[in-house]
Amino acid sequence: MKILVAGASGFVGNHLVNFLKTKGVQVTGTYWRHRPDRNLAAQDFPCNFLDRKAVIRLFRKVKPTHVVHLIGQSSPSLSWQIPYETIQGNVFTTINLLDACRVLNLKPKILHISSAHVYGKPFLKKNCFGNGSSETNGSVRHV
Repeated sequence: MKILVAGASGFVGNHLVNFLKTKGVQVTGTYWRHRPDRNLAAQDFPCNFLDRKAVIRLFRKVKPTHVVHLIGQSSPSLSWQIPYETIQGNVFTTINLLDACRVLNLKPKILHISSAHVYGKPFLKKNCFGNGSSETNGSVRHV
């Protein structure tokens, strides 16, 4: 089992990688702006998931059997301040992850971590965060 934790330097990713390591699992972690303070995984790679070609290169190298997708802007209040970046970071990172699997004909099990803000009527949510998360949930559901 080869698990790729996309967003390993974040709060949840950090704890998840450390837990998986205690179980003897082969873990690869990714980070973008914030390199992990300590060696979280046996391997960790910088990867901007907004860069489709970079994501494809990463998946070609790692060939994960499982992916935990933790990348995205996670603050509903911040989503009002930077709506474009929120949608971009929460939707296009997921599209690029799924597209890398398609292009390389990989079929990993994907766990997409989202938010309670995705529930309710589409596009009537209280913030851009919920709308963007709803879009990515729909994408992952149809893979």
